[in-house]
Amino acid sequence: MHNKFRLMSAAYDREEESQKEFLEKRIFLSVEGNETEKSYFDGVSKNRARIGINGKIDVEVLGRGRKDTNSAPRQVIELLEEYIRLREQNENDILKELTDQFKETYSPDFIKQYLEDPEKIPKKQRNMFVTELKKIGYDINYRKYLKKYNRELDEFAILIDRDKETHSEVNLSECINHCKDKGY
Repeated sequence: MHNKFRLMSAAYDREEESQKEFLEKRIFLSVEGNETEKSYFDGVSKNRARIGINGKIDVEVLGRGRKDTNSAPRQVIELLEEYIRLREQNENDILKELTDQFKETYSPDFIKQYLEDPEKIPKKQRNMFVTELKKIGYDINYRKYLKKYNRELDEFAILIDRDKETHSEVNLSECINHCKDKGY
């Protein structure tokens, strides 16, 4: 079964001191690799002052689950588009995204309560809810983390390795045209 939710990470759990400053702009990158490209740009982010990048600008590589190996150019674009949709959603839109089957286990009232004030729900139930969401590929905590960075100055970018052995020129051209049409 294809998982329609791909944004996942555990890296947001504890903000670094450098992240506590007010940033004017973030550049959100969707990249092919879970490891190599992500580590390159995480390094740029951590060392931006030392390498001469304006301290008010940062790079955020969109995370996806470790087992998510969907890294073809079209799938890299889809990950960025999932994030852009997330930015446009209201927090309660989770109710529209979840299946009726999931809502049979966790009622809309329970979900609304979690969104309003998770601390009012017993810890065991909260943890089970978050775990069940992750099982269907919905990382609610990572989505909340990403959603708090929503400024007009933010930019979006896609990084695709131009390896002719892996991706055809036609495929890459289609992706470039799609991005131009969407304004990425």
